[in-house]
Amino acid sequence: MSVPNTPKVAKLAQEVHQINGFLRQQTFEGMAFDGLFRGFNQGDYPDFDWNKGGRLYAVGDGYQGLDKVEKRPLIRFNGHETVEVDIRASHLTIFHALMGAPLPGNGDPYDTGEIGRDGIKLFCAITLGAGKLPSRWSSTAGKDYRKAYDKQIARGKQPAPGTTGRLAQDYPFKTVRDIALRHIPLLKSVEGSGHTWADFQFLESQVLIQAMKSLIEEGVTTLPLHDSLICPRIYSENVSECLVRCFEDIVGVKCYIKIK
Repeated sequence: MSVPNTPKVAKLAQEVHQINGFLRQQTFEGMAFDGLFRGFNQGDYPDFDWNKGGRLYAVGDGYQGLDKVEKRPLIRFNGHETVEVDIRASHLTIFHALMGAPLPGNGDPYDTGEIGRDGIKLFCAITLGAGKLPSRWSSTAGKDYRKAYDKQIARGKQPAPGTTGRLAQDYPFKTVRDIALRHIPLLKSVEGSGHTWADFQFLESQVLIQAMKSLIEEGVTTLPLHDSLICPRIYSENVSECLVRCFEDIVGVKCYIKIK
């Protein structure tokens, strides 16, 4: 679709120009940086108003395409080692906020105490992404799970005790579904709620962009990873507080943060 010349589009573009202008003055090691762009989705939908998707992407994939275990930890901003400040269960938290329901659990809704959190997290991601409850594990989910499992072993990391790399065996679908719906019952309302992954991504992107702009005023360099910000370790607490504040401003609820 062609990009209209409207005040709203001009404001969205100016935000990206502002962020890129600051970032191009910084020094990066362990990565290439050719700028960021904002990609919107569902432009042909009747209710599209530059409010679907909207994530910031690195031009040419760049640092976002680096291996998160072997490559991204080597990134340096202005000579400083970096960490990732992650919004935990971002889309699940946003969905609960849009539905006016409190997020279950105490910091980690995927930790049910009944089964490994990876199975619950995967079930939630598939449900929110598809906009309805799945009826089984897809072959793609099984392949992705096996790939991640094999990567752990190749890196010398110990997978979760008792796991085999076979999704259906490690996390039997019916068991995971029953536990997930018992602990996170709002998942039953995803279909027909009127809220989709594109809405979750938009609000999430608004949070990250507001946080990045606020941190620029403090001279703090950050780069987006969809639901997290890479930042110098020395500023991780500042970035955490800023993300929580911006999330509450835009979404209306507090979020939980993990520094990794």
